[in-house]
Amino acid sequence: MKNLKLLFLLCAIISFSCKRVIPPTPAPITGPTNFCMGAKGFQYSIAAVNDVSYYMWSVPDDATIASGQGTTSITVNFGKHAGTICVRANNSKEESSDASCLAVTLGCVSNEWCRQTNFPVGRAAAVSFSTGNKGYISTGHNTVNIFKDLWEFDPETSSWTQKADIGGVARAGAVGFSISNKGYLGTGEDAASNRLNDFWEYDPVSNQWNLKAPLPIGRYRAVGFAINGKGYIGTGSISSTVGYSNDFWQYNPVTNVWLSMANFSGSSRQGAVGFSISNSGYIGTGIDSTLNYTNDFWEYNSITNSWSPIATFGGYRFSSFGFSMNGKAYIGAGQDDNGNYRKDIWEYTPFSNSWLHKSDFPGTSRVDATGFSIGDNAFIGTGYDNTGNNTSDFYEYKQ
Repeated sequence: MKNLKLLFLLCAIISFSCKRVIPPTPAPITGPTNFCMGAKGFQYSIAAVNDVSYYMWSVPDDATIASGQGTTSITVNFGKHAGTICVRANNSKEESSDASCLAVTLGCVSNEWCRQTNFPVGRAAAVSFSTGNKGYISTGHNTVNIFKDLWEFDPETSSWTQKADIGGVARAGAVGFSISNKGYLGTGEDAASNRLNDFWEYDPVSNQWNLKAPLPIGRYRAVGFAINGKGYIGTGSISSTVGYSNDFWQYNPVTNVWLSMANFSGSSRQGAVGFSISNSGYIGTGIDSTLNYTNDFWEYNSITNSWSPIATFGGYRFSSFGFSMNGKAYIGAGQDDNGNYRKDIWEYTPFSNSWLHKSDFPGTSRVDATGFSIGDNAFIGTGYDNTGNNTSDFYEYKQ
């Protein structure tokens, strides 16, 4: 009888030791759920699972896992397909759990945003322009550095390439625009809080910067845009003692000469938004010399050299981003007169002289973001967000 009991006990022990122990299903995956075609460098992760030695990830068709397979975190480069990202936990006996999955979608239909490849180095108060089918972001600052680097974005490959640094000093709060397939960058504030007036031309073909005639008066957080082959810069903080300006200057790249034009008709200000459509330039919002947030907008007629008021913006705003494409203009994000960081986007139509609320910016609310437009798409990112971070996330908006 005793031997029979021992036999039953031995069988029970053997049965228990041979029992399959399936790992628990991993916790939900965290990471972006919307992306642009070809966007790269997205991270997805899960919490570690007890007694698990390997994690098997899978991604949508034509996406690739750039790094991290087998670990709790992977980096994914997307292709042209949406789908699901899944992970299974494997134990030492190579037994797999059920899959934890996250659906990811392909964005960028009309009036929608999608997540693009991150800008390489987080920052705020950078400057941007586009030439041909490429976009460029340069200068700016974060909590550690002030920059003079230049990065080129190729929307065909969703990739960033570092190009030649600007020839002048590092700076933030500069202005930029493009004329005849060349980029222009100038003004801003250096690390010693000096208002700068140097002005540079960038040639994408030779990847070289050339020093041009300086703007007669240096400034910080000014506005710049191009109209019919000429550049324009105006407003901004011209010194810590004199304050803000409403002067307006025209640059001719053929003669390399600056001309004083009709002063901006709005109040002197900094941190305004500017853009151009056809023969006209536009300036609005910002903080005036009495430190009040503004919402007025003005149109500059480059033919008559005169200013006229247009429909006011729907809210008071400082340090928003602005751009134009296909005869319409857009303004978004920034700080309102209650100190709140915003993420709303508004479209201005000159024909109807009206503003229309569009799809909100999908990133965190922020100030000092920047971006550019190429064809029917705009590309916006960087800035200082409402969590106190200098951001590097980047997004594409389709008109």
